[in-house]
Amino acid sequence: MSNVQDLTVQFYYDDNTERQFYMPGDLMRGVITVYLRGPITVRTIELFVSGIGAVSWEIPGKKKLYSSKETYLEGGKKVVEEHNGRALSLGRGAHEYPFQYQLPTDIPSSFNGVYGNITYLTKVSLECEDERHNLIVSEPFLFLRRPYLPAESSSDKDMSTSRSYFGFCTSGKVKVQCSLTRTGGVPGEDISINADVMNWSPREILVIQASIILDSVYYARGKKIAFRQIINKREDPYDFDNRKGRRWRNVLMAMPPYIAETNLKFCNIMDVSYTFQFRVAVSGTEDIQLECPIFVGGHPEGYDPRGGNSALTPSNVVTREMFPWHTGQSTVTESVDGDAFYGYR
Repeated sequence: MSNVQDLTVQFYYDDNTERQFYMPGDLMRGVITVYLRGPITVRTIELFVSGIGAVSWEIPGKKKLYSSKETYLEGGKKVVEEHNGRALSLGRGAHEYPFQYQLPTDIPSSFNGVYGNITYLTKVSLECEDERHNLIVSEPFLFLRRPYLPAESSSDKDMSTSRSYFGFCTSGKVKVQCSLTRTGGVPGEDISINADVMNWSPREILVIQASIILDSVYYARGKKIAFRQIINKREDPYDFDNRKGRRWRNVLMAMPPYIAETNLKFCNIMDVSYTFQFRVAVSGTEDIQLECPIFVGGHPEGYDPRGGNSALTPSNVVTREMFPWHTGQSTVTESVDGDAFYGYR
């Protein structure tokens, strides 16, 4: 029976922030703890660090597999080793050994996709004089890049469309307007949405939905495959018919906190982009959709949300003068009778 009860790895992060991941150039710090139920003699405790990207998919019916792999990080260091040929004797209890490892700047973010992933891992090897006590454990860690968002992503984005529908002795349009206070998304922060949906058609509006969509592309052996998935959404299930409408005012949608940046820099076998979609489901026909790219990254150095975030600047604040039916900056979704929308007809 082994005298090693457990072997654990704990990571330490930046004390000045609440982030639970590492960034380019960070010094990875942590502690290895050996829990013993009896004495052992240790030759080495070694730390290995690796980062690997892998892609794989199969063509249905053809039994053809496409796969590719990249290595981004591979290294190690001895945390404990023999001194002058003498091994380390440890008694019962918990024994802690701090470690540090310098992370490079030119590796891609962690990513978990449908057909591929990028994974970073630490492996700790405990080697004892008595092989019965040898043990290896692994612990993944999160690595994320946060490049500065482009300047244009702090500007408003206005989108609109209309579609005509015909019924029995009647016809009319569904008009959709949607605006974002910015098209740059910082993981963990909110994007503010304002929208109007006006129904002058004989159709019924079934649902209104805003979504943040992850578009990922995977490459292997000269081929590629793409996948689209919703990573966050906000739904307004209120249905309404002719001469009715719905308003969204300052409706907030959060960017998921632990996602890779746009483009997935330094990865050659995967690509990542994000899209904002505003969808209106109309009875008996295809959905009406408005879409625009969303850039995912970080704030520039010295960023001040009071002056650098367009969502909070006076020109973008929803006021009672702009929308008399609205009561300030609080989040609002509300129904409106057709008379209020004559100006949009």
